[in-house]
Amino acid sequence: MKKTIKIVKFAVVITVILSATACVKNIKQVGYTFNQDALQGIKAGKTRKAVVKRELGSPSAKSSYGADTWYYISTEYEHIAFLDPKVSDQKVVAIEFDSNQTVRTINIYGYEDAQNIDITPDQTQVEGHDMGVLGQILGNVGRFNKDGVRRGP
Repeated sequence: MKKTIKIVKFAVVITVILSATACVKNIKQVGYTFNQDALQGIKAGKTRKAVVKRELGSPSAKSSYGADTWYYISTEYEHIAFLDPKVSDQKVVAIEFDSNQTVRTINIYGYEDAQNIDITPDQTQVEGHDMGVLGQILGNVGRFNKDGVRRGP
């Protein structure tokens, strides 16, 4: 009987310990790790692109169109037990360069600046030839022969 009580107490203690550790917040940082000293050394109108890359490293993303802009992105997630992780903090530094490869502007955005974007369900039609599975399998039948002369469409 005493042995059973000890086992039950041990099981309760283990359950309490595991339950307590499951509720601990886990924080995970994803993306760029900011160095405030290096960032403060970057000055608009003075710092060149090569110096930015040397001091801050490669950007997380670059602009595809418009002004030449580098983005350094950092996101912090908070995860509690079995719940889905939630963004607890986010920081984006956008450094825009002019045509002389010199920093034009430095913009710093936080989580409060983020905006939700509704993605449209519309699709862009791409011109081209849609070929089904059977067409792919039989597409080359009759196009080649022994003499090496190509026949067919």
